[in-house]
Amino acid sequence: MAIFRGLLLAISAFSLSSLANVKVSYLGCYEEHPFDPLFPEDFLDYREHIDWSTYPDMSHVVQACARVALARKFTYFAIIKYGVCVWGPNGKHVANVAEMSEWCFHGIGGIWSVSVYKIAKACQEGVRTFDQCGQRCTCVGGRLVNCVRIRIHEFTYFLPWHRYFILLYENLLRRVDCRFTVSYWDWSARPGSAFNTTAARSIWSSENSGLGGDGEGIYSCVQTGPFRQDVWSIVPLPPGIPTGPGPRCLARMFFGTPPDAVAVQMVLDVHPRNFSNFEFMLRVNLHDLVHCLIDGTMCTIDSAAAPEFFLHHGFVDKIWDDWQKKSETHKNVFFSNLSQRMPGTPVIPSVVLDLSAQPGGVRVEYRPILRVPSFQAFSGQGIGPPRKPPRKRYTPLMDKAFKLFHLNETEIKRAKEMEKMLEPKPRTIKI
Repeated sequence: MAIFRGLLLAISAFSLSSLANVKVSYLGCYEEHPFDPLFPEDFLDYREHIDWSTYPDMSHVVQACARVALARKFTYFAIIKYGVCVWGPNGKHVANVAEMSEWCFHGIGGIWSVSVYKIAKACQEGVRTFDQCGQRCTCVGGRLVNCVRIRIHEFTYFLPWHRYFILLYENLLRRVDCRFTVSYWDWSARPGSAFNTTAARSIWSSENSGLGGDGEGIYSCVQTGPFRQDVWSIVPLPPGIPTGPGPRCLARMFFGTPPDAVAVQMVLDVHPRNFSNFEFMLRVNLHDLVHCLIDGTMCTIDSAAAPEFFLHHGFVDKIWDDWQKKSETHKNVFFSNLSQRMPGTPVIPSVVLDLSAQPGGVRVEYRPILRVPSFQAFSGQGIGPPRKPPRKRYTPLMDKAFKLFHLNETEIKRAKEMEKMLEPKPRTIKI
């Protein structure tokens, strides 16, 4: 479990460092007068985030400044005071108005010295390309404009993108222990006790075999298990992204009941000609809902930092795999026709469709779920064949899930219609 905790930090750091580098030119080190700064506007203080283990290579500091500068459409920027990113309207003329200095520390400035950079043209005129944040943009005049966020929690990319993300995560952890594979949490098996924290085999157990229990206090920080507040925290977000109030702890606020196995089976029974319905119910009615039933960190932009994230997505991916195994049509529907790379990745969706032929020659197989038919407990009671117990209602989708996953009004209406299809129906008595 200690290795697992450390690697959760590693995967988060890996995700941040995987951002594409911004091309910059170093223009030199210049003197700066304290009462007449060359670059008067501070736009990022990166000093607390510097990784000194990379010394003398400070390029990660330069890149942190460059990404924010690019997002703000700056062409010139500088670094002062060993990690403070600055800008000024006369940056392009600095070589004409300032004297060179020898006191810049490995490209991140000094007390009265500035390391000056220019963002290079990194795109071809008129061509659509992706920026360092994964947005799809058009190159005009050497600058990326009309950038559009490509949301991975939408129809086109959700399933294959997360399958590839799981593969990268698993590959990373297998560098430490080659026996590691991503597990899945079947929240549909016993939905009424999905958030039981006392059972010995519960994933929410406080023992080393569990992930700790529910959150406590005003910020709902987890106080038990290996990810409790005093020994573990969420990694920082990239500079410039706002964070919520309170400590960067793992938070949970267990709430409600997840969908049952019948609802999952109903999703699996959808015909491939209705793939849009299958994908929507799996993504929204199952995946989105469970994220916000766990709540806390799992219902925020930080969700991938929660240790339960990959257990949840492992089950979502297994449901898709079970559906794909029904036929070749099921396996290849829709995604095999997409030729554009998935956001932030070097691969197109079709390369991850077959779990037995994943990138890098990896073969994957999910262990089947071993279920004991719940109606067996009712056999021998009364006259006639055994009856299945009535289904219990599960918690409906809530506004916080709609907001987190950016559903529009049309999608919300559709989600509620799908919910009515999946939820238990009232029993009727025949006379």
